[in-house]
Formats: sequence, C-alpha cells, structure tokens
Amino acid sequence: ADSDDDDDEYAPTRRRARPVAVSPNVYGDLVDLEAAYRRRGRTLRILGLHGRGSNSDITAIQLVALDLQRFVEIDTLDGARPAPPADPAFADLSSQPFREWWDVSARRTSEASESSEQQQQQQIVAAMRRVLTAIRESGPYDALFGFSQGAALVTLLSYPGAAEALGFRRDWAFVVCAGGVALGLDVAKGLVADADKLVDLPSLHLIGARDPYRRSAADLADAYERPVVARHSHGHELPTALRRDASFGARVHAFFRDRCAETRRRSPDEAAS
Repeated sequence: ADSDDDDDEYAPTRRRARPVAVSPNVYGDLVDLEAAYRRRGRTLRILGLHGRGSNSDITAIQLVALDLQRFVEIDTLDGARPAPPADPAFADLSSQPFREWWDVSARRTSEASESSEQQQQQQIVAAMRRVLTAIRESGPYDALFGFSQGAALVTLLSYPGAAEALGFRRDWAFVVCAGGVALGLDVAKGLVADADKLVDLPSLHLIGARDPYRRSAADLADAYERPVVARHSHGHELPTALRRDASFGARVHAFFRDRCAETRRRSPDEAAS
C-alpha cells in the first residue's frame, strides 16, 4: 500500500544560509547580486524538491552549484514514497532514505493498465497536496526549486488554479527547474478549468547539454509563458564544477537579481492575495 495518505510529516528541513568562498573572477556580478538582496530587506526563501531516487541531502548538495547559500534561506522537503537511489554514488553522500514523489513506471510500458495510470494520478495529486501542506505550514516561500521529477512537480503546482483546486493558494513568486522532465502535466491540467493556459510565473530552467532528458526539459520549459533557460555542458546533474562556469553563473544570478527587484516591489498584501 502507498504511504502517501498515512505519512503526515510535512515539515521541511531548514537549510540556513552559509557563506561560500567564491572568486570574484568567477561571478563578476556577485557584488551586484548581493546588493540586490540587501536592498530587498529580507532573506529570500526557497523550498527545494528532490528528484526521483533522491532526498533533501542531495538537493542541498545540488544547490551549492548555484552558489546562492549566502543570500537565501533554503528549506527542502522529501517525498513520501521510498525509492532506490537514482545514482549509486548517492549512498556515499547521504545516510537518509531515498524517495520519489510518485511511481513513474506505469507510463514506461505499453502494457500500463488504466487502473495503474489512475493510481499514478492519485499519487501525483497526493504529492501535490504534500508539498502544498508543507508550504501552508512552513511558508510562505518566494520560490520553488525542483530537480528532475521535483521540477515536474514544481510545474504542476504552479499551473494557474491547480493549487486552488486542491484547497490551497499559489503564493510563491517564481520557480527554478533543474534537469526538468515533462511528467504529469495532464494531471495538473485536469484540475483546472482552462487546460490550455501556460504557467504564468517567471521560471529559470537549467538544462545540461549531455542530459539524456534534455528534450523533456525543453518541453517542460514550454509549459511556461516566459521561461529563461541557462544551459551548461554537463548531464542530468548540477555538479559543483558549475561554480567555475562564468557564463552559467551570470545567467543564473541575473535571473535572481531580477526576481529580487520584483519581489521587493510586491507589498505584503499582494504576496498574500
């Protein structure tokens, strides 16, 4: 039996901002970004969602590649379903259980039955409720970050009207999808009145040139009205080597600098509406 309905632990893991030493020659715009955060007046809050066969420890390691720790407060949340590690190396990086948000195996075979697809849809909705409950109890958050399956989930949650259809509010301002995959989009569209709408939030999509799922990541970006894409030379990963990629870092930090300006302009009443 699935554990989604029985698991009532919705508290995200808090990852406090920690300074990270980075050469100014790597990210030339880092001073400007830091000034943008100071002008904002409060720390940017992000909720991170892991990929399939991963967990919050791996998400925290991946986020180091974006070098945002000194500026943001990052919470991470684990899925409810146990899963084997997506990469054998994960076992050396985390002693915590590995998780997934829903079982994707039903869509991988032509023999997938209607009942198995319905079960998967129920799992997706349960995953959406899990994240929305965590946001309601521990938020608000300025942004959602997701890697791989987590990026798909971030997108489902961000569809106009999807959160409201489940009895919650979409109150985050933007999203970041890393190594995204276009999964479950039909489920989110089935929750809303206008299934042809695109996600109307600013979005940053991190796509690797050697990622075997890069076409799916591009399809996920197409679900947004105004996606910003930052490409790197790696695979389905966010390696710390990205901190030495000046072009990638400049694009990521420019996106966050713009979001700082936007969220600073939002009044508390607008953020809560």
